Amino acid sequence: MSDKVRMLCMYQEAQLDAAMRHELAEKATQLYQQHFGLNFTLSVVWIMIPKGQAYIAGRPSRASTVSMPIADGSANAVRHAFMADFCRMWMAVTDCSENEIILSVMDNQLSEEYSKLSIRRINPAKRGYYLIKLACKLIFSKLTQGELHMSSNIR
Repeated sequence: MSDKVRMLCMYQEAQLDAAMRHELAEKATQLYQQHFGLNFTLSVVWIMIPKGQAYIAGRPSRASTVSMPIADGSANAVRHAFMADFCRMWMAVTDCSENEIILSVMDNQLSEEYSKLSIRRINPAKRGYYLIKLACKLIFSKLTQGELHMSSNIR
């Protein structure tokens, strides 16, 4: 049995088409396995940022942000080698510049804590509703598009 690792990818609307997302997911999984072991598979969640909702230096952004955990206490040399390979792969597939890919590779425990804190930011009175709605959207996208996909606007 393989260990699932959640990879969150935020990208700008119209920047990555379905074929590109599929290629990125496959190559990201290959790199993760190459660096951390064949027992891992990535579960990629694609989060589309609607046009006009992300800016860098006062101009519309083309940047993508990717976050995923690795084993607690992994050596920085291993983490950095993976991050460099990942960014090179992402730039090759998307034809983006080095300033248009932001990669965060946290220790698993820190990643879990961050996820829990992010969920706590949702109003407690509405949290259950939003989490169920989000889960339904992700399941629906998996069934209809073959991937976990959502908008950054979880309304």
